[in-house]
Order: sequence, then C-alpha cells, then structure tokens
Amino acid sequence: MKRKVIFLLLMISVILMGIAYSQPSDDRAERSLQELRRLRKLIKKPAPYKLSSTAGIFIGYDNNVYLAPTRKDDMYEEFLYSLDFVKPFGDGFGFEFDYDLNYVNYNEATDATNMLNHLRLELNKRFADWKIGAGYDLGFLYYFKDDDDNFLFHRGFIYVQKQVLDTIHVIGFEGGIKDYTDQNALGDTIFSRQDKERSDERMAVYYAIAFKITPKLFTKFKTKFSINDSNARYVDYYDYKSYQHSLSFKYKLLEDLDLSSTFSYRRKLYDSRTVTLRDYRQKDNLYTATVGLDYKIDSRNTISLSYAYRQNESNDGLEEYTESVINCGWLYSF
Repeated sequence: MKRKVIFLLLMISVILMGIAYSQPSDDRAERSLQELRRLRKLIKKPAPYKLSSTAGIFIGYDNNVYLAPTRKDDMYEEFLYSLDFVKPFGDGFGFEFDYDLNYVNYNEATDATNMLNHLRLELNKRFADWKIGAGYDLGFLYYFKDDDDNFLFHRGFIYVQKQVLDTIHVIGFEGGIKDYTDQNALGDTIFSRQDKERSDERMAVYYAIAFKITPKLFTKFKTKFSINDSNARYVDYYDYKSYQHSLSFKYKLLEDLDLSSTFSYRRKLYDSRTVTLRDYRQKDNLYTATVGLDYKIDSRNTISLSYAYRQNESNDGLEEYTESVINCGWLYSF
C-alpha cells in the first residue's frame, strides 16, 4: 500500500512538472522572436522602390537551451535571410514589406532546432510631423522534432507616431491569435485535452519614446501592457496580464563601430494558474540584458558580436531559470 501511494505521488509530480515546464516553452518561442528583432536592427531599410536582400551566418553558445532549472548547454549555428521593400505612393502614403527566414540548428539539443518564417505588411501615411501606420504581421515557428511548440501567430497592428525636434513618440495597439498547430488545449483537468488545438488571443498597447542624448548616443524607452487569453480550460492555465519596460542604447564608438545594449523587465501575473502543488497564483519576473558590437566593414558587409542574459524569478521554483547566450556572425546585403 505504501509503495502504491509513493508511486501515485511520483506520477502526479511528474505530470505537474511537465505542465509547469510548458511556460518556459512559451518563453523559448518569445526568445526566438526577440532574436529575430535583434538581427533586424542590423538591417538597413532599402531605398524607395528598391527590393533588397540580406543574408547572415552566425555561431553561438547557449548555456540553457530549454530555459529550465536543470540546464542543458549547447553550441548552435544560425542562418538569416531577409527580403525588404519600401514603396511610396505620393501624398505621404507608403507601403513596406518585410520577409524573414531564421533557422537555428543545435548540435546536441536537436529537438530545440527550429525555423522561424516571418512576414510583415504595413501601410502608412505621413502628415507633417505625424505618421500613422497599420498592417499585418505573421510568424510561423516550427520545431523539427518537437511538434507541441509549433505555432502560427497572426497579428494586426496600428500605431501613431509624432516627431518633436529630434524626439520620436509612438503609441501603438496590437491584437492577434497564436495558434498552436500540434498542441491540443487543456480540458477541465491536467489529465484531459480538448478535441481542438490550443490557441491564445493576445492584445497589447504600448508607448515608446526615442531621442538622441548626444550626436553619438541614441536611446529608446518602451513600456507595454499585454493580455493573453487562452482556450485552455484548466484553471485558465495560460491566461495572464503582462507589464514590460525596456531601455535601449546605441553609441557610435567609431565611424563604423556601434555599441548597443538593451535592458528589460517583464512582470507576468497569471489570472488563475496556481503554483505547483500550492493554491496561490503564479507570478513571474523576467529580467533581460543584452550588449553587442556591430562593425560595418563596407556598405554590404557587417560583423556582429553579442551577449544576452536572461533571468526568470517566480514564486514557482519549477519556473525559475537563468540563461546566457553568446553570438557572433556576419551579415551581407545585396
């Protein structure tokens, strides 16, 4: 009898741990999107009416591939291809098109190998110092050996931008649906699944301000509030509110050498999700810091070196982790 009780408790713990690790899986997806945004900052927008392409090859080291309390480190290779097009229509109207393909291959943690396809379409209109834009953003993240984390992220956005001297203010709204293509939604218990795939409805509003402190130093501050509403029924497992603040700097060390850094903090408050084996709600604090050097060899070639650190603090020990990533590579525009 005693052995049966111990076995039952062990099985429940394993299941709960598996459920708990699903949040770092979400963080892994966000990390992939953040990596793409970081690399896109190195890509200069094309001149009007011109279609431009950029390709990049990178190598890196990640000391916590799965963002879990028990670390798994690994070397990886990364490939980026980006296609960009800008077209003005006259009377202040403009159209922008971006397509990105980002492939990351891990050497030992092969189930973390993934490919991200990203498409962004935007129409905008300028009124003197004002700019209004709206569009559609689509991301498709595919894990070659881990189907549960695959998703399509459809997102619409609109923003208003105002420039005052050398200062730019932006207010924006985003709304979309994140469809997990191979993961069924949780049912009424952790042991049950619904017949339909998991999907998350997400809305966010943000404000950003960017300006030059000196001719060589540029800074940007952004604050963002978002809501995630999932179709998982069990204690509204993926429903949360998030508050995020970030501060970025870019400093021109030399004519062709830039130093950049970003510091961000995200507070995530779950609506009903409880801490593992407890009855109070989960709360997470994610701290992120990145620093990088970008050297422009000529008009087509750029080399980069970056370091990123992430630390998630939570009232659930199974959700806490730290991660360090070193990345270096080469970008070529043609």
